[in-house]
Amino acid sequence: MSRAGITAKMWACAGQTPGKELHVTAGDRIAATLSGELPDRTTTSAHPHGIAVCS
Repeated sequence: MSRAGITAKMWACAGQTPGKELHVTAGDRIAATLSGELPDRTTTSAHPHGIAVCS
């Protein structure tokens, strides 16, 4: 990816960055299976955007 003269290497999810969006309505239930297949020395995390996480 190159923007404003800065080039960065990145991993794509399903061939695109950012990865695919999941749209749901309040009250919907979802199930997802995630797998990490990046190289061992790669640090990654899965995190939600726009979701209130209850504790």
